[in-house]
Amino acid sequence: MEFERRKRVLLHTNIAPLVDVVFILLLFFMVTSRIMVSSSIEVALPTSATSDAATIEEIILLVTEKGGLYIGDRKVLMEEICNKLRRELMRFPDCPVTIKADETIPLSLLVKVIDEVRRAGASTFTIATERT
Repeated sequence: MEFERRKRVLLHTNIAPLVDVVFILLLFFMVTSRIMVSSSIEVALPTSATSDAATIEEIILLVTEKGGLYIGDRKVLMEEICNKLRRELMRFPDCPVTIKADETIPLSLLVKVIDEVRRAGASTFTIATERT
């Protein structure tokens, strides 16, 4: 004699598709988001009422309050700016150069830096300010 067996009801939920969707979303946001790395060197930028926010890749040249010069996070001497910028511009052609100079530096130092940037062959450069 055969007895009819009761059908068991499964009480657990399969979460494997949910995990797959979460990982795909995580991967999507990681690939599409742009990670902004700010410089660890502090510079007090001068203020301007007409400044615009930078939105493209750029080569950053920092001039600190005490006259220290940095390309990115690497310290350079005034005599090295032209050669190092030339190398950076060879790697990233048509990349604008942004000069972030402290508001307290002498104007003569800023003019020397601008001359070195022009000698390096930068097609475009800007002087960064903060909007008031």
